[in-house]
Amino acid sequence: MFEYFEGNYTWNMAINLAVGMGASIGDIDDASRPLRAVAGDKDDAAAELFFKTWTELGARAKRMAGADAAAGRRFSAGEKYRRASIYYMQAERMQQPNFAPREAAFLEALDCFAKYLE
Repeated sequence: MFEYFEGNYTWNMAINLAVGMGASIGDIDDASRPLRAVAGDKDDAAAELFFKTWTELGARAKRMAGADAAAGRRFSAGEKYRRASIYYMQAERMQQPNFAPREAAFLEALDCFAKYLE
């Protein structure tokens, strides 16, 4: 398995799944590079920072997709919605089951994926 975060199986799994689903390695690096400093902590605060960073990545891709859609660039919009869905999904799935913000991220993933399919 590709190990972006030394010794953090969970976060490395998120990266590997995202890449396998077609995420942009540049996007992943932009979002994850600042997380390397806390990847070894493996505590709730680090997990929440991962969630925040990756949901922000999803929101950025979704905004860019919306701009493309508004300009009539449906294919480009669809690709960005697909990536946004991946980022929201990985942010959501790497959290504890009782982490309340998971639901909103899951709904964003579903919304972006539906827009990708359109």
